[in-house]
Order: sequence, then C-alpha cells, then structure tokens
Amino acid sequence: MATVYDNVRADRAQLHALVIGVGEYPHLAAGDAPNTLGLPPVASPPVSARLVGEWLLDAGGCAGAELGSIEFCASAGQRLNGADSSPADIASITNAVDAWSRRCDADAEQVGFFYFCGHGIEPLGETVLLANDFGSRPGAMWHGLINFTRTFDGMAGCKARRQYYFVDCCRQAASAAALDPSFSPAVLAGYGRGAPHKPGDQPRCRPIYYSTVPGSSAYAPAAALPSVYCDFLLDCLRKGTGTRFDGEHQVWNVTADSLGTALRALLYDANGIGGDQGGEAPHGASVLFNYDGDPVVKVRVAIAPAGGAGTADLSATSVAAPALEPVRGTVNVDTWLLELWPGDWKLVADFPATHGSYRRTERSASRIWPPLYTCPFTLNVVT
Repeated sequence: MATVYDNVRADRAQLHALVIGVGEYPHLAAGDAPNTLGLPPVASPPVSARLVGEWLLDAGGCAGAELGSIEFCASAGQRLNGADSSPADIASITNAVDAWSRRCDADAEQVGFFYFCGHGIEPLGETVLLANDFGSRPGAMWHGLINFTRTFDGMAGCKARRQYYFVDCCRQAASAAALDPSFSPAVLAGYGRGAPHKPGDQPRCRPIYYSTVPGSSAYAPAAALPSVYCDFLLDCLRKGTGTRFDGEHQVWNVTADSLGTALRALLYDANGIGGDQGGEAPHGASVLFNYDGDPVVKVRVAIAPAGGAGTADLSATSVAAPALEPVRGTVNVDTWLLELWPGDWKLVADFPATHGSYRRTERSASRIWPPLYTCPFTLNVVT
C-alpha cells in the first residue's frame, strides 16, 4: 500500500503528494534485463525520496493548503510515517498515480506535489522514468517504463490549479530506445486538456523542476545518501534558500519562479551544468511556501593565494548585528563555505602577528541574498 499519510478532507484545500524513489533495480543488478541501457542500481534515490517525504510531514502542507495525503513508492525497504513503502514497480506506481491524481482532481483548490528520484532517459525528446521492475520481462523489453512527459500532459485537465513536479534523473538520449519501434512507455494519467482559462480564474501553475538539462546526467553519491538535487531542494524549502522577498508584506516566500531560479543556480554552481525548468509557471503567480524567519544564503568565497586559507582564522560578521557571534563556516582547500542570512557582511581572515606570509585581511560583502553568493578574497601578503 503506497498511502502512508491520509488525512483527506473534502471541505478544504489540501496538498497531495506522490513521492517515488527507485534504486534497487534487481534486473539491472543481475544483468538479466533484455537491455540494461548501461545503467546500474543506485543507492541514493530511495533515501532521497524518504527525506522529501519526511520534510512534507514536518511542513504539514504548503501556502493555502494543509497536508492531505502522501503516496510513497520506494525500493530498498524504506519506511515513512511508520509505514512501509510500496515496492516502486510499475504496478504500484500506476496505482499510486491513480490515487494521487484523483485526490488532486477533487477541485481547483487542491495542490499536487510530485517527486521522482531514480533512473531516467530522454529519447525522442520525452522524459521517461524507470520503475523498479524494468527489465523483468524478457519478451517485453520496455516493460517498467513511464512516459513522464505525456503523464504530465495528461494531468493538464486535472482540476488542481497548482501542481509542482520535481524530477531527479538523467535525461540522456538512449538511442536503443529511440530506434526501437516497440518502445512505448506507459502514460499514467489522462485527464485531457481541461477547461479553457476564463477571466477571473486562478492562474494555472504547473512547473517541472528537473535536476539536469536534456542530454545530460544527474548526480548522486554511490552510497545511500541524498542526491545533489535532493540536498539543494530541501535547502530551498527547509532553510529558505529558494525564497524571494515580498517587500509589500515584508515576508520571504518560496514561489514557483524563485524556487526554479535557486535550483538552477545551485546546481550550476555544483556541477557546471545546472538544472532545467519546464511546464507552466506564470511569473509570480504562485506562492508554494511561506518561510518564517531569515532564509539561508549559500556563500562560497574563493581565497587566494593558494594555500592561504589553511592557516587563516576566518570569520564573517553581520554589519547590521555586529554584536552577534561571528560565523566561521568550513574550508574546502581554498574555498570558504558559509551559510549566512541576507544582508551586508564583513569577511575577515586573521593571522598571528608573527605569521610570515599573510596579515589580517578584511573584505566587505554587500547584499548577500538568496540563493547563492560567490566572491573572491585575496589575502594581504607580508612584504
């Protein structure tokens, strides 16, 4: 049973989530799939899915909608909310999509949240997701594939006007699939195009946040740890790194477009490729989450000359609140990594008076703002 949280109420707006993490892939592991597509099992996706599910339970919903339900499909025996996941094969994912989409279709005020982490390919320009039993039928080479692009299109007629899709998988072309006339991945939703938008209707907001661009790989550790995309997504939502400041109401909000901007920036900073955004998300049309407090800004300071960071006492002090304890952060070779709140900061590298190579160096860092701030920091050399 994929339903691990069920608090559906017919009289109110609710967030309904479908969270999928596929990594076991037993027929890829055994090498007995008719075509493995060169893909191995992966340990990260089930863990990533569980962490996203735990965050949804902690958040309790989104802007304007309480949490109504979670469907959870994950391989490798993951548990969420004290319940076992379904096995993330094509049958269980099909059933979960059906239950999730019907709840989203209750009325326009419902909110859909879809997260997938696992293997994916993108032949013929359409994103295809691999269920856990891919390769299980020798006479049906492409069994266990889901056409995400057409499933997304099939949700266009679903009544929920806010639907958010998070797709964490590779998007490489897979020529073997593209050239095979029998290639026909399953489409799991078909609500039609929906009624035309009328004046006064709430704008439809259906963004897709991809972990990579077409033709490229997504990144995850070999161990059972969250994927790079999952880490950044949770930072954007839990820590407010994906927020935008609403000056009129003096609050920070995660909006459809601020979240996309943050994910692309963080992924590009991490791997030089970045993420991608598709679907439909009218600018400023949708607040996904209200953030309470100051958001976290990811700060990366490149220190020169090489080797200088290793001997420095590094600290960052808020200009607006200089009495607060300085932030130290961590050092990775010659890169100083910090998490700061928005505003102006003073960066300091201090050295003992007897240090033979460098002396105290200060640098102003103005308007540090989500999601990411990078700057150089050249140390003063003793002459």
